[in-house]
Amino acid sequence: MKKYRRPDIHIHILFISTLLLFTPLTTFVVHAETSPGDKLKDVKEEEKNKKNEVEEVKAQMDAKRTEINEIEQKIDKLDTQLVEKQKEIDKKGELADQQKEKVGEVLKRMYLSGDTTYTSMLIRAKSFADFIDRYQFVRIMVKQDTRVLDDYLNTIRQLEQDQAKIKQLKAKQQPLLDAVEKEVATLNKQYNEHKDELQKIEKKKNILLVQYNGGSGELAFPSTRGLVYWNYGQNRGSHSHAGIDIPRPSGTPIYAAESGTVVLVKSDPGGYGMYIDIQHGNGLKTRYGHMYRSQIRVSVGQKVSRGTVIAGVGNNGRSYGANGGYHLHFEVYKNGRVQNPKNYVN
Repeated sequence: MKKYRRPDIHIHILFISTLLLFTPLTTFVVHAETSPGDKLKDVKEEEKNKKNEVEEVKAQMDAKRTEINEIEQKIDKLDTQLVEKQKEIDKKGELADQQKEKVGEVLKRMYLSGDTTYTSMLIRAKSFADFIDRYQFVRIMVKQDTRVLDDYLNTIRQLEQDQAKIKQLKAKQQPLLDAVEKEVATLNKQYNEHKDELQKIEKKKNILLVQYNGGSGELAFPSTRGLVYWNYGQNRGSHSHAGIDIPRPSGTPIYAAESGTVVLVKSDPGGYGMYIDIQHGNGLKTRYGHMYRSQIRVSVGQKVSRGTVIAGVGNNGRSYGANGGYHLHFEVYKNGRVQNPKNYVN
């Protein structure tokens, strides 16, 4: 008899060690899916932060607009001062002209009386400035009249200096106004961007609210409360289930999920049985299936209100399931595309 030879354990250990050494280790990472509640909490926090940003930018814009109003008020005030100064200049100018005429009359009388030494010199003046220079020589002769004229001329010069200063102040305000308006334009752009982002966040939050609460409540529940098969999208072999099934006893009331117009009452023996389509606003349409003809309570073109009884639960067409197959098949369409009713019915 051939003796059985026991395998060398050292060879097995060496083989296993070699496998462990040269075989790459594969790490399986299991990612925990974030729950709708956690997602909703995160997006609410995001919404809160974004609202704070919107309010902060709005406050900055309001402050800058206040600054713009203050600058514009300063400019308006300076414009008013310029107008007033110009009126004073015009008034003093008229008085100065009158006084010059008076001095001229005096000089004329001096000339007619034969005192032509200084009169002829003044009359030969080529300009007003030249006249003033020549006038200084004879002012002693018309001292009282010339003193009045001097006062008018000095006043005019002072008013013109004041007017020039006001214009300088106004000129300094315009660049400030332009700079602040530019800041407001930048802030306004940021504000609109934040508002757009906030709208996106709010839209995301509303979607999560639908997932978290089980429906937006946009549509009323189409029958009595109770068991619901949320089997939208379930594989039915050649097709996917396009709605949800609500098992109820025969004749249980079926309600319009929202106000609208009945657009279809039709028989489909191999599918829906007798079914009803109601067109609502905002591109929504609802479909109710598996009723019997005798249970239909509405007609095409009829206006119905939310909660109106439109039929009773039946078992017509391709129907099977609990309660001997009696159930309401309920579908929702948005702009012609089938939707998950769970997102609309709370």
